[in-house]
Amino acid sequence: MWAGVSFGVLVVLSILFTYALAQPAVPGSFGIPHPDFQTMLRGGDGEARHGGMLWLGWAFGAAQIVLFAVLMAFGARRGPSLGGDTSGLGLRGLGWPLTVVTVGCLGVWTLLMVSYGRYLGDPDPALYFALPAPAATMLYLLWSVPVFFAVLYVVGFRRWVYSQDDEAAFMALVEKRHAAQNMPPDGGVA
Repeated sequence: MWAGVSFGVLVVLSILFTYALAQPAVPGSFGIPHPDFQTMLRGGDGEARHGGMLWLGWAFGAAQIVLFAVLMAFGARRGPSLGGDTSGLGLRGLGWPLTVVTVGCLGVWTLLMVSYGRYLGDPDPALYFALPAPAATMLYLLWSVPVFFAVLYVVGFRRWVYSQDDEAAFMALVEKRHAAQNMPPDGGVA
């Protein structure tokens, strides 16, 4: 199931990427000459350059977040969670925490894109901790939410990815192979 979902998300990413490449360049999207410095380019009107493509940036980023969550679920062990609970799509309890972290990450990503869209048309943007809303969202929120993906992985590694039973089974296979090849278990390294 997870392989099919990840393939579907990759197809969506490919379609979005292809669509973005097929769009004509907006005039001034690569910069316009600076009035004082001839060797420098400046951004110009951000709303004209980005406003029509903002939804595409949001969709591409959201699809990447979903792909990350799907790949994490794809790598998780299957079967009922501890205590016999089969909720969470058979991910041994990873389903709900992964869903919460994914929704949180998508929420912060959406907040960033909405704040940027509003910032583009605002001649006098409000400042949050001395930064415009999109920069403040990026600096104070966006980096922190993916950390929870890493925390989920680290904290639940033995339960959701590679249990002690898995390790024991792997070591038994290694010992069996070494015995079949008449090698010491340490690989003959002295």
